[in-house]
Amino acid sequence: MIELSSVSYTYPDSPSPAIREFSLGIEESETLSVIGRNASGKSTLCGVASGILTPDSGTVKIDGLFPGDSVWQLEIRRRVALLQQNPESQFVSVTVEREVATGPENLGFSPAETRGIVEELLSFFNLLNVRKRPPHALSGGQMQKVLLASLLAMRPAYLILDEPTSYLDPLERSMVAQELKRVSDVLGTSVVWVTQFLAEALACPRVAAIEKGTLVFVGTPEDFLARKDVQAALGIERAERLLSSGIDAQPRRGR
Repeated sequence: MIELSSVSYTYPDSPSPAIREFSLGIEESETLSVIGRNASGKSTLCGVASGILTPDSGTVKIDGLFPGDSVWQLEIRRRVALLQQNPESQFVSVTVEREVATGPENLGFSPAETRGIVEELLSFFNLLNVRKRPPHALSGGQMQKVLLASLLAMRPAYLILDEPTSYLDPLERSMVAQELKRVSDVLGTSVVWVTQFLAEALACPRVAAIEKGTLVFVGTPEDFLARKDVQAALGIERAERLLSSGIDAQPRRGR
């Protein structure tokens, strides 16, 4: 379990916290969405929950381990994988199969283990036919699938995704969403899916909403749809009507 207890984080050049007094638990094998406006603190939450950012106050525990303790940093890196917003900036290898193999190799997996993992994930994400191609030459949806495969190759318990579909067109977004559901259902990996798209958020069994760095809601999609005050705080209007008409609502930009 990832436990955030009264966590606050302020960037060095900012006069106010990006997230404040934030408490949230992420269970093993669950899929949780986090929805909020631009600049609401979503990316900061990803950094803190993954152990990359150290909070100013409050505590973060990942399966009982403290990310701030250098003794546990490698173990936490094994357990938590973070997919950031811009896929192209994260590639480190010249072919798809090398991209997927790099993580296990760096973590000390044997060559036989690494080969087995690469084959399994290339097949899982339907990437066998592009295994020798450069990741940068693929479509946006395929690039995200390569990144997902490369992160899952390290066998993390938790996969944190910072707006994984924000750069994709609707068809590619749908494709990636389907793959993420399979990751949770088939592999049993916990998925934290940060998004601006209401339909994506409500496709998850549990929804968290963030506004101005503060957690304003945690509950089921049904509970979210019943909370007009939360929708108003996020700048979402007529959520049920938009969803029933096939239009995906996004929170309005904050001021």
